[in-house]
Amino acid sequence: MVDCFGNLMTNLERQHLAGMGAVRIRIAGQEIRGLLNTFGDVEPGELVAVYGEVNDLTVAVNNGSAAQLLDVKVGELVEVLPD
Repeated sequence: MVDCFGNLMTNLERQHLAGMGAVRIRIAGQEIRGLLNTFGDVEPGELVAVYGEVNDLTVAVNNGSAAQLLDVKVGELVEVLPD
């Protein structure tokens, strides 16, 4: 799902990633290292992976649109890899 801010919400929940330890998120040729707590943990314009309001893996851009930056739509492949 893409919300009105351009955040990319996945169907991957916290429980699906439990026990993986450190991870890398790969989407549209970009890679995000680790899951952070808030968008503000990265500089404005940078990609970040966080758990959203319903504990879903969310890819976002601090003060921007991940959907626009990555040029993705619903259905884009998201890979979660051990780091």
